Formats: sequence, C-alpha cells, structure tokens
Amino acid sequence: ALAPFRTVLRVDALAATEAEMVATDPEQWVRLLGTVLELRGPHAVAVWAGTAAGKAGLLNVLDAAWRVRLPQTGAVLDTLASTASDKAVAKAARKAAYKLRSAR
Repeated sequence: ALAPFRTVLRVDALAATEAEMVATDPEQWVRLLGTVLELRGPHAVAVWAGTAAGKAGLLNVLDAAWRVRLPQTGAVLDTLASTASDKAVAKAARKAAYKLRSAR
C-alpha cells in the first residue's frame, strides 16, 4: 500500500530509475498518480502521467483507468482532464471520468 509513496520519494531523491516510475496496470497507475496528487499537487499529475503509463501509452491506460474501483480514481482523472497540456490526453481523461461517473 505504501509502494507509490516510496516511488515518489525515490524520484524526489533522484534515486529511482525510470522503470520504477512505470505502472504495470491501470490500478497501479491510478495508485501512483493518486499519491503524486496527494504529495505534489495537480500539475505534477500531468507531468507524471505519461511516464507512469510506460509502453502501454497514456491514451490506452486512460481508456482502461475508469474501470479501476479506487477512491482516488475520479480525482486522478478529473485532475488530468484539467491540467493536461495535450488536448487528446485531456479529452481522453474527461471521457474516462464521464464513464466512471456513469458506471457508479
């Protein structure tokens, strides 16, 4: 449960490799970005999102992220929708947030 916090702190201390920042699935991606949101704020989420998505690609992860049933899922998607500089990413995040709200 504390792994995302450890990752953020290792990145801050410049001790983490890029591979440590990559999430293996959408749930881990949401957990990591939820931690980034909590510790570093909304603009850091947009910076971390692409790296955390890894080779899967940010748009693909966003397409699956709305299915993750964690308390921070909505906050991560809404934050990314409002802070992403790439219009396609912001649109995909808004779409995922809408699907999440509709599924509840």
